[in-house]
Amino acid sequence: VRFLNGRPVWFTQRDGLPGSRITALHADRHGTLWAAANGGLARYADGGFVWTPFDAVDGPKAIQAIADHPRGGLWLSATNGQRFRWHTGHVGVMREPSEITGKLTWALYTGKDGTVWEGFADGSLAMHHADGTHVYSTRDGLAPGSVNAITEDQNGTIWVGTNTGLSRFKNSQFASLLLRKILPGNMVVAIVEDRTGFLWLGMSSGI
Repeated sequence: VRFLNGRPVWFTQRDGLPGSRITALHADRHGTLWAAANGGLARYADGGFVWTPFDAVDGPKAIQAIADHPRGGLWLSATNGQRFRWHTGHVGVMREPSEITGKLTWALYTGKDGTVWEGFADGSLAMHHADGTHVYSTRDGLAPGSVNAITEDQNGTIWVGTNTGLSRFKNSQFASLLLRKILPGNMVVAIVEDRTGFLWLGMSSGI
């Protein structure tokens, strides 16, 4: 659904969506909106969605998360744990670092510096950068529970939402707040920063 002038506009498979169950939405660095559904991937253009076919038989069947790939195109994480890069109409399986083999991706975010942050169902968080991959966990101060949301604020601080709270990554260290101590809920499923710098948290109990 898209809100236009305060009114909702619904999009369905008749408008080009590749399925009835939407699994991921992503606005890329160029402002293009991408939607993943149980039938594939589509981009929004000229008032409707255009299905994006994959040229490979072994392309992703179900996409759980989408982010910009630091070398161009899209980083796609599938529900079976595989990772793909889509670029200029071609899709290929990405080489998987041994540190994240078998992990299921719940959240994906590309920072301003090109670092890709990948949150997993098992509660760990991977930082992919030019020098390799580093995996963080509760031992590093990350809030416990599956990683559901990742964003970067205007000051370059990374925020991570989990099943139990909110974590901040700044100066290479985590600081976490277990929200059940101060709020009626604790599961963070979405994080958005507004233009004034406030963080809005979508939670299991409300906003």
